[in-house]
Amino acid sequence: MKERSWQGKTNASALWMQRLEHGHHFFTFIDTNATSEAAGTGYALKRSKKKAVCVCYFGDGAASEGDAHAAFNFSATTESPVIWFCRNNGFAISTPTQDQYRGDGIVARASGYGMLGIRVDGNDVFAVYEVSKSARKMAIEQSRPVLIEAMTYRGSHHSTSDDASRYREKAQQDWWNDIGNPIKRLRNFLTLNGLWDEQKEKDLHARLKAEIDATAKKGESCPKAHWKYLFEDVYDTLPPNLIKYVYYFSFFSIAFLCMLKQLK
Repeated sequence: MKERSWQGKTNASALWMQRLEHGHHFFTFIDTNATSEAAGTGYALKRSKKKAVCVCYFGDGAASEGDAHAAFNFSATTESPVIWFCRNNGFAISTPTQDQYRGDGIVARASGYGMLGIRVDGNDVFAVYEVSKSARKMAIEQSRPVLIEAMTYRGSHHSTSDDASRYREKAQQDWWNDIGNPIKRLRNFLTLNGLWDEQKEKDLHARLKAEIDATAKKGESCPKAHWKYLFEDVYDTLPPNLIKYVYYFSFFSIAFLCMLKQLK
């Protein structure tokens, strides 16, 4: 599997891509599972005395789950360098915030855990950058967690199986996609300051399309993953019940290959 040569690998719905030489170890989970791992990672960074920070991105819906509260409290009591970055899009999957909580958003919870809390316009690229930079500085220098709540909006559906028109008005969605869209806001800012124009955007699209097409072509040429990877990266030593399935897969894969040879 060529992906292993660049230390990237996918597992179910979680995507693992690592650049350890740069201190990057990315991971993502469904819902709020990642908050527990982030709290532990932040504590590990503290104990190792590394000048680094763990950043955990999650949504307003995930913040309503128990794992998030436990993780917030753990990072606060252990004084670990963690940046909790909540992207509050107002709807979680399909539940509006007024039906999720009665308090003043997610940032208001920071003080209850003894954390620093910052609210920012999540559709303002420069504001998010400055806040994130300041939060990183505070988390590392003061060895404490920081909670950022970025107020934003989900421009499209939650997923391909979601129909956002069932729980929000189209006019609202159109307004946000036109006025609040962070890409359009950044484009307008750069254009007004003479830093961007239509030709530069066309050139950028052409260059990015060429890069994407080349990467996709390279990926299509990679060999298919071996079935044995299904049993890796979970247990240090495979339990007996899974060892049994390894034998099953081995037998049926050999039988299948023999059948293909006969058909040829």
